[in-house]
Amino acid sequence: MTSTAISVRVRPRLRLVKVASHRYKLRTFASQSFAGKYASFQRYNSKLGRWVVLKRVVLKANSTGVAPTVITSRSFRSSVRGGFRVRAALGQAQVGACHAPGLSNTVRS
Repeated sequence: MTSTAISVRVRPRLRLVKVASHRYKLRTFASQSFAGKYASFQRYNSKLGRWVVLKRVVLKANSTGVAPTVITSRSFRSSVRGGFRVRAALGQAQVGACHAPGLSNTVRS
């Protein structure tokens, strides 16, 4: 008896860190590099009840990582006012067919 093959799409791990006032670092951990792909930096708008895109961040290759995990990262600035919840997201168009869309943790701006 043989089993049918199935495909499983895994979300990349996104980690957003506030490193200083108006400065953030985003790292992605996945089985492939996301260098050249766009992550959207978002803040939560409580009046609208949804996440609003503030800027697009282009990810760059990183030399660190333990195989088979590939780390792609980017440090960037944002002028978002303090006190807002912010996060980063990688949409389906950016991650490709092998992965599911990913969201980072939320941090206070």
